[in-house]
Amino acid sequence: MLTWESYLKANLDMGISVDECLIETFTSNLITAITHDKTIFAFGNGGSAATANHFNADLALMKIRTGTSCRSISLNTDLSLSTAISNDINYESVISKQLEIYARPGDVAVGFSASGNSKNIVAAFERAIEIGLETWAIIGFDGGQAKKMIGINVIHFSSPRDYGLIENVHMCLSHFVVDKLIKTFK
Repeated sequence: MLTWESYLKANLDMGISVDECLIETFTSNLITAITHDKTIFAFGNGGSAATANHFNADLALMKIRTGTSCRSISLNTDLSLSTAISNDINYESVISKQLEIYARPGDVAVGFSASGNSKNIVAAFERAIEIGLETWAIIGFDGGQAKKMIGINVIHFSSPRDYGLIENVHMCLSHFVVDKLIKTFK
């Protein structure tokens, strides 16, 4: 029988690990971006879009929490622009076209993806690299296409094909990094 305790234990016992140095590098990159008034763009699909939105909200609240402004945008929030791009061009371009509109060299792109294979996410990573963004893929499962891309930084939580589990881990990472940023700028 599934209980809260058994669910939590099963998730904690999955043994999902990641290179802590990568998380430190990611955090340092965000500190540099914030210090130099660069924009941090977050994006994803489905549950990963929700994680990107939540991460963006936490970054945007840096001013209230620390007194230091953080320019951040979730590319999943403008429904009219997303549907216009999807309708007029194609869904594969829904995030990459927004990066073309808003991003400048030196900004940061953070894409969340359970599989690392979504065409629109991979296209966004490609466009971010072309523009000159510091690009981060936060991925799960076997890493998919994103893990093999050249020019992006990858934080890969190798995991079984369990969307809920990997989305939980990605959200935990987001909270952990934001907590480190708050301590840095307080």
